[in-house]
Amino acid sequence: MRVYRRFLLHYISSFIFISFCSILAMLFLSPIISAYTLHLLNLDASDNQPLYIVLFAGPPIIIFFITNFVYASKMGKSLNYYFDWIDQLTKGNYKVNAKMNKKSNRLFSFKGLFQELNEQMTELTSTLQRNEQERIEHEELRRQWTSGVTHDLKTPLSYIQGYAAMLLSEKYNWSKEEREDYLNIIHEKALHMRDLINDLNITYKMEENQISIDKKRHNLTVLLEELIDDIVKEPGLSRGQVFMAKESLDVSFPFDQQLLKRALYNIVSNGVIYNPIGTNIVIKVNEDKNQVFIEIQDNGVGLSEKDMKRVFTRYYRGTSTDVVEGTGLGLSIAEQFIKLHSGSISVTSELKKGTRFLITLPRT
Repeated sequence: MRVYRRFLLHYISSFIFISFCSILAMLFLSPIISAYTLHLLNLDASDNQPLYIVLFAGPPIIIFFITNFVYASKMGKSLNYYFDWIDQLTKGNYKVNAKMNKKSNRLFSFKGLFQELNEQMTELTSTLQRNEQERIEHEELRRQWTSGVTHDLKTPLSYIQGYAAMLLSEKYNWSKEEREDYLNIIHEKALHMRDLINDLNITYKMEENQISIDKKRHNLTVLLEELIDDIVKEPGLSRGQVFMAKESLDVSFPFDQQLLKRALYNIVSNGVIYNPIGTNIVIKVNEDKNQVFIEIQDNGVGLSEKDMKRVFTRYYRGTSTDVVEGTGLGLSIAEQFIKLHSGSISVTSELKKGTRFLITLPRT
């Protein structure tokens, strides 16, 4: 029953009840009180008509006003409770506890009258509590992430500045091998800074809805082979063993080559960075009539239950390893790019046994 109908029926029924009490008072109390009062005063009713009328009308009027006062008092107390509740919510206090939590269907019950409103207010308060907690956690993640990004930018920059200064110094005569080692370090740190800046740029574009998808028919196997080749050649990612599963299918379907490749790159590179040297990362492709499945499985350190719940949360860095050089944006970006394809991504993991990402994409 909608709130306004409940209020209307409650008011009508209460008015009828109050009127009925007043009529009963007029029928039974009024004759007794008026006759008894005149008898005590030794007065005749015919000679004291005004007094008799007042005495006769008094009980129903008094009953009417008393019952109305009680009704208005209870109604006002209930409304004041909800107004105060709303006022507390506007002030950011989301710890208000609902008092009317027991259901009641009685005709004159104020619990029954406000039951629907109470349930909606309770749900609203719970939602605001969750949102506030998520906001606090998000802000904490953003604070930690900002501190981490500042460190991530300063660290490679200090390497670049330091090794560049060493190479430019005329005090030392560096050998060819030493120069190559220093240049490789400078190149690696420059790539890390590039990735960080690219992730920040992509995140901004996603927030502004500036990223569009351009689906064209491509061969997924070819894309994955190119991806593996790029990862193997990248100095910072050569520590992992990435390869295609033998049972993978050769699949072609419409997708945005650039976006999907970036999403898969983020997932695979995460598996390399956050796992020990030599971790195997196997990519397997399968399909059915309507969907394409990409499975990325590693035999690394795995994820804790806490990490699994927040692995796609922006700014979140996992706690299962000591590696902190990631941006905290890679998997969030991957998830968004997959969603742009109307696909989905899920993760399962077990500590010390590895992690498995399953990507599902529509064939159309």
